[in-house]
Amino acid sequence: MASLPDRTVLLDGGFGMLLADEHPELEMADGLWGSGLAARSPQVIKDIHRQYLDAGADIITTATYQGFEDGYRTAGLAETSADVARVFADTIVLAVEARDEYAQAHGRQAMVAVSLGSIGATLGDLSEYTGDFTKRISADAIEAFHSRRFEQIALALGTDRLKGKAEFIAVETIPSLIEARAIVSALDRINASGPRLPPAWVSFCGSKPDCIGSGETIEEAVRVVDGSPSVFAVGANCIPMEVATKLVARMKTVTNKPILCYPNGQIWDGSPAYSEPAHKHLPESFAAEAKKWAQAGARIIGGCCKTTPKHICGLERAFGI
Repeated sequence: MASLPDRTVLLDGGFGMLLADEHPELEMADGLWGSGLAARSPQVIKDIHRQYLDAGADIITTATYQGFEDGYRTAGLAETSADVARVFADTIVLAVEARDEYAQAHGRQAMVAVSLGSIGATLGDLSEYTGDFTKRISADAIEAFHSRRFEQIALALGTDRLKGKAEFIAVETIPSLIEARAIVSALDRINASGPRLPPAWVSFCGSKPDCIGSGETIEEAVRVVDGSPSVFAVGANCIPMEVATKLVARMKTVTNKPILCYPNGQIWDGSPAYSEPAHKHLPESFAAEAKKWAQAGARIIGGCCKTTPKHICGLERAFGI
């Protein structure tokens, strides 16, 4: 596994909403957000990666969060499973190229994490924040979804242009124990005969200081993934900044693995109107709170929705990196 710096590690920030804010002229109505835009406007995606590298991010995440087979097929980007793996590879390589070009120019080597969201993120009904999809999708079907996508990512990362190029798998915004168990089972199975995927982190979402989106406790959630040999770190993302310190402290009581914390730069009121958060956190206040997350036990810190390169730059200053 790639070794982490012996300090607070900086993750990048929001991606899809940053794209929407910076490029309102670009079409993202296919539900794939950056995952679809990567095929149509790859330089735009690469520029976002570069902004976060310039801001000081140690880890950048790929624009694959909403990527999945049926979505790519519906958007006309793929017909076969091999096509899906190619689309994933084409998107991942944008982050890899941005990282490598930045390293050549500045002498600082960042890491790449392949971002993958909840099955709920593919449904377009906001159920990735609540886990309500488990009421109509069986645990077996959820596991099959993740297994197939992990297999396609493994194929993508096994190509000559990507072998050894991505350091992590980031499984993000997970709202329920049912899905967490499915993810761990799928990860461990694909790695059973030898590692086919890089080390993974699993990050949970929620809006309260003691539980994830489904209402199950954060301690239960961490225990589900903590024993997996495929999972090197656990975390919380897409959470209100105000609950982050308590969530991290509770996670710290049940795991010795590195803890990630990457909250939103907004307080979301639950409405579908993503573009108008109820309140935006300035980079300065975000960075001040981030010091508390580190004190509570977070090792890897970044941002999620409505955070920008300015927030990550603020973190770099706050931690004296």
